[in-house]
Amino acid sequence: MVFSGAVDRIIGRPPPTTGDAVLVSDATEKPIAEKLLQSRIAEAVELRKRLGLPSRLTNAYRLVNGEGDRPSLEILKKEGLDVATIKPDIQPSSCPETTQVVENGISYAISLAGQKTGFYADQRESRHFISTISQGQKVADICCYSGGFALNAARGGAIDVTDAAQFMKGAIARNESWDIVILDPPKLAPSRKVCILSTEGSYLFPQLLAKKIVRLQLR
Repeated sequence: MVFSGAVDRIIGRPPPTTGDAVLVSDATEKPIAEKLLQSRIAEAVELRKRLGLPSRLTNAYRLVNGEGDRPSLEILKKEGLDVATIKPDIQPSSCPETTQVVENGISYAISLAGQKTGFYADQRESRHFISTISQGQKVADICCYSGGFALNAARGGAIDVTDAAQFMKGAIARNESWDIVILDPPKLAPSRKVCILSTEGSYLFPQLLAKKIVRLQLR
């Protein structure tokens, strides 16, 4: 499967439509052979093994990371599933709607119903870092989805964890503040034009609110 956003250019006319079989080439117009993909995926898997993945504490991680594992590879995520079970002819009806994964020793129920799980494995180290600085702190996790930052904060010894998306204006009015504020918003602006025209739909608006509820600590 090739998504339109990953296509640099189309050679030949008429252009293909959804469902057509196409020849996929790299930037030099060299066809991407199946054996090359298999080789690079195998190299990516071996690299993860050297990094200690999977482990008893983490079985959810990015199996292949696009340019990071050399060009021409789709981004895949390993979410508690053995790579040997991933088949190109898998049918949606045979895929479970949810699966359980473990990251940094914390278990999550992940939805497989849509195109994306909403659990971004590339935030693993950031979530772990939060657990190391939350001891005795009051933490707010804004725009939370699967609870990754909030759960790590709680595990790290936070005295209070607030998980909410629409409460910042009220918090400002009540003069409430937090030691740590995590702001990891979803896609708020589908285009640059929307981002410019819509103040509250842009990323700037929640950032301005979040700054107002961070407790200033002088050391």
